[in-house]
Amino acid sequence: QKGIPVLEREDNTDGGGGQDIAENIENLQFKYILDDESESDSPADASKIRLVRVTVNARTPMPDIEIRKEGELVKEEYRRRTISSNILVRNMGVSP
Repeated sequence: QKGIPVLEREDNTDGGGGQDIAENIENLQFKYILDDESESDSPADASKIRLVRVTVNARTPMPDIEIRKEGELVKEEYRRRTISSNILVRNMGVSP
């Protein structure tokens, strides 16, 4: 639907386009924490990844007319939430 943010998955097969995964997701971010404790959006060496931080920004499907900005009602404002999770990557950095 027009105006609704949608998280899509693009698998790049047969030009079929993206598949809808979830509605009302405005943003999805991955940050990689490396073995030297630095942070990267796309590390050059995947073997250095120790932790993945996933952040999701979502909104309500309908505007909330009760939201106020500077004492005035806002007509088309949505409630939003940001959720972050740190994922410890199993067996990363462990030599066989």
